[in-house]
Amino acid sequence: MMIPSARRYWTVSISICFCCCWSIGGFAQELLQADNYYESGAFDKAAEQYADLVKIRSNDYHLRYRWAASLFEINRLDETIAVLEAVIEEAKRPPVDAYFKLGQAHHHKFEFAKAIAYYKRYLLKAPEKNRYYRQATYNIERCAIGMKHNFQRNDLFIENVGADVNSPFDEINPIESPNYDSRIYFSSNRLMPDTTSRSPHQHFDMYATEIVQGAWSAAALMNSALNTPVNEVLEDFSSDGMVAFFTRSPDMSSSLHLVDSFSVSDSANQGSNWNGPFIEQEITRGLYHFSDSFLVFSSNRAGGHGGFDLYYSVLKQGGWTSVTNFGPAINGPFDEITPFLAKDGRTLFFSSNSLLSMGGFDVMQSRFDPKELTWSTPNNLGNTINSAGHDLYYRLSTDGSIAYFSSDRKSGHGGQDIYTAYFKNRQLAQLDLPGSNMFYHLKGYDTPSLSATDETSEELEKPKSSFTIPTLLYKDDQVLTPQNTAKLKTISGLFKSFPHLKLEIVCHSDQPVSTNFDLFFSLKRAEQIQSYLVSVGTKASSIFLKGLGGTYPLAKHELNGKLNPTAQFYNRRIDLRIHNTGQLPMDLNYDIPEISSTIAADEAKQYYRRIKGLSYKVQFAATDQLFKGDLIGKYEDPCVEKNSGEGDYFYCSGIFSSFEGALRHLGSIKKEGFEGAEIIGYMDGLRLKANQIDAQLLSTYPDLKKYTLYID
Repeated sequence: MMIPSARRYWTVSISICFCCCWSIGGFAQELLQADNYYESGAFDKAAEQYADLVKIRSNDYHLRYRWAASLFEINRLDETIAVLEAVIEEAKRPPVDAYFKLGQAHHHKFEFAKAIAYYKRYLLKAPEKNRYYRQATYNIERCAIGMKHNFQRNDLFIENVGADVNSPFDEINPIESPNYDSRIYFSSNRLMPDTTSRSPHQHFDMYATEIVQGAWSAAALMNSALNTPVNEVLEDFSSDGMVAFFTRSPDMSSSLHLVDSFSVSDSANQGSNWNGPFIEQEITRGLYHFSDSFLVFSSNRAGGHGGFDLYYSVLKQGGWTSVTNFGPAINGPFDEITPFLAKDGRTLFFSSNSLLSMGGFDVMQSRFDPKELTWSTPNNLGNTINSAGHDLYYRLSTDGSIAYFSSDRKSGHGGQDIYTAYFKNRQLAQLDLPGSNMFYHLKGYDTPSLSATDETSEELEKPKSSFTIPTLLYKDDQVLTPQNTAKLKTISGLFKSFPHLKLEIVCHSDQPVSTNFDLFFSLKRAEQIQSYLVSVGTKASSIFLKGLGGTYPLAKHELNGKLNPTAQFYNRRIDLRIHNTGQLPMDLNYDIPEISSTIAADEAKQYYRRIKGLSYKVQFAATDQLFKGDLIGKYEDPCVEKNSGEGDYFYCSGIFSSFEGALRHLGSIKKEGFEGAEIIGYMDGLRLKANQIDAQLLSTYPDLKKYTLYID
């Protein structure tokens, strides 16, 4: 499929005028050649030719407009603006389209206020039947959307893949290889290697490129048998990468869907017809295989909401079901094309030229609400991804760290170029979550109609996926055992996938009575865990440390007045507690060792019950060394903590459910001579920062109001 760069064809009246004014040879012949260059898409040659002609006839303002339009198409916006502003200033009756083109130029520079001004001037001067009249009206609204989204996202970086891949023509639909790292496939209507001039009917072929020595290699044609003298556009691959799906058409106004299995023994095969869910005379604009049995695509078939709509179909019993329209939440009177459904099965990306766009086609995102069983209103991804041109074929990489898309933005090499978006954090929607519910599987959601031979299957709610958080056991100071490091790698993977999470590392010991040394060395063991996790890619700022000594055992320290050797094994443990899980699309299960009821202690369970929700402690010392006083043995619930990025160890005591209880304990601590002691609020065991206290939290925990007055 091609969304071509804007082609501007000149009116018959202007051509007749020039032909009457000039002889067949000379100037008129060169003008005709320049027009042919323009109409065939050779805008660079057209601009050069028009520039030469303008030197001869500088007072021909229609000619200067053509020159400016060519400059616009080869992305020389500042020159376009300069030429057109001069035309408007000098000409008594400048070409009315010059105002529209000036609006476009400022629009593409994200100078939305100037663009609106020129679009309005165009509307005042142009008749309603003018070819750009409706577009100018829409563009004013799109500029307003652009103003709303006119900010640079700092969570990603956009990069053109370069001149070895992109050309002055169109490169579209970049698709990540299922089998080869750092390789993408795409389609292009670039000049063929043996071609020296642009043909008005230059066709699309399928290409590949890959990263070699840190850079994208020169584009190379795919199988020469698949690329024929008509248009071939690669659409997708099967999940194992062994089947390619592509379209073939003579003029891009129809779509014959084909497949190729890359058979070496049949290398001359030009592809076989694919019996998908398509109908005759249907034009598709992008399709995506969410799986080998679930297809999402765009089509202009009758019965939609207008223009191109998004549909899906399911492969059942060897055949594709009748297609289902995504509905009015996604589709509208404009065009919705080039869909991509993320791995979570609930996040849909597509391009639309609706009035939610800031220019031509913009990339939109919609999320499926599993409770309401509806799609959200599409959200524009903003001007870092989107431009004032056509932004299409957006797809996330398998690991969610990159997005590939094509765009004819004016910073490119010309036509549609391929771009990559590098994300600072992997995109959550693209994480492979076994057992997660895609929208189609949810009970109550409308499903496609089946053929008469199919039986309607009962749609059952699938269980939510889960992740098990291990407990680490250690002997003496041997914390980073092979067993523990293997478990920690799974934790690191979780935090790479969900970087918003927070990790609390809580170390316990087998000492019946917690001492200064016991607490301190509990924390030092937690630091070993932190160092390992940071070394394998976990953010240090996500980790919080706590040493509790032997105060909260899993097993009783003593049985019948004697030390319990089994307790040593279970009480030398490190708990990993996950926080900030509100946006986590899975359940967390804590793998706590099972202990016989005869030796099980209740303190560990009580501890986690006591710190759930709001609690308070009193911090009595902050030092970068071992605390050497005797205060730890005097009061209950002693602990030592360390926060991310801070060098001090914080010594605390007490766990209080009310601020008043903490305040009384603070008085006792100050009587011991610790005048700098202070009350610290906690939420689920982590220190509560002032900026985390909002109206909702105050409503849930009214006692917190006293603490806010205290810290103010």
